[in-house]
Amino acid sequence: MTLRFSAAVVAILLTGAAQAKVDGTIYASQGLAYTTDGYNIADREELESEFRELALNFNWRASPRWRVAGQGTWRQLGNLSDEDPAIDYLFAQYRYPVSNGQLNVLAGRYKSPIGWYNASRDSLFSRPSILLPNLYQEWNRDAVLRRDGLQIEGLHYFGEQSLNWNIGYGELDLSDNFDENVAGTTDGIDSDSDGALMITAEWYSQPWLQLKYTYSDSRLTIRNSNFFTTFGLPSLDYKGIRHLFSFRSEMGQWELVSEIDFQEFDIDYVDLGLSQSTDAISAYLQLRYLFSNEWQFISRYDEYYPDSDDRDGDNVAPPGRPFSAFTKTFTLGASWQFSNDWQLAAEWQNINGTANQPARVRNLDDQDKVNNLFMLQLAYRWNWSL
Repeated sequence: MTLRFSAAVVAILLTGAAQAKVDGTIYASQGLAYTTDGYNIADREELESEFRELALNFNWRASPRWRVAGQGTWRQLGNLSDEDPAIDYLFAQYRYPVSNGQLNVLAGRYKSPIGWYNASRDSLFSRPSILLPNLYQEWNRDAVLRRDGLQIEGLHYFGEQSLNWNIGYGELDLSDNFDENVAGTTDGIDSDSDGALMITAEWYSQPWLQLKYTYSDSRLTIRNSNFFTTFGLPSLDYKGIRHLFSFRSEMGQWELVSEIDFQEFDIDYVDLGLSQSTDAISAYLQLRYLFSNEWQFISRYDEYYPDSDDRDGDNVAPPGRPFSAFTKTFTLGASWQFSNDWQLAAEWQNINGTANQPARVRNLDDQDKVNNLFMLQLAYRWNWSL
């Protein structure tokens, strides 16, 4: 199931519903970032202004049961990402009502509904903070953000409770930016998806409790045709399984959110004839206070360990350093939505460890164990319709 299939479905629907209403939103943001002792968005002790997001989406209800939606994006995140313009999602959706809810079938490129924030992370208006917790990593964002394939959704109501579930299978969208962050270069690197299965189940008990479980099984291959001349990243076959448990509770103006993510990695280094299995864990606790319709404040503590059996870095081999085996982050932030279309956010992170950074900067000589990251971001949105 590819984007070509999705485009074909769109073309068929266009012939039958030319008068249907189309609407959408344009998002744009500009940010600044400064780091004191490391390389996280900005280089050490430098002000980074290549911190931008731009998205244009549309939503077209061709009939009461058919919907077509799409979004194009362009994004810069300092030294972590400089993406080319991309189709973020483009799908056709069919809705089928049932007695206590509805079923949806999506075909094309769709956003992966991993955890609470993965499917809505593109705009400051839909994120709780400028940067998300470490389990929503930025350096491998391409590999988890979207898929080309088929997804079935269900929504069922039971009085004041509801159940929302998803089953999806597709190919991961792996870009040159992903290759560079994984291998340190795009020269000779070829990444391909071997399919990804995802299942989610979300229980909502009004007005205060939401629980969610996400299961994902993703497989990909990375081939380095230059390995035996450059001795960089060896070619590998990768399999990753994750079990993500999510909790959210709203009590008046307070919102408490927590997620814990268990991941299992199996990697076969085909150039070396070696295999490796690793378990990773990431978790956070987040408290948000909605002071008014305009102001909100957030505090969060999260930890990430790419190898849960080596949380102190005792087994890290040189030239790696022990603090590359963990990241412990404390975040404070505030945002002010001073009009319906404008929002200004400020954020401070105290970051202990470099495990959340791509390998190409994780162990640089002047990368310190503890780093402070300061961010400011201004965002704008414009709703349009035809």
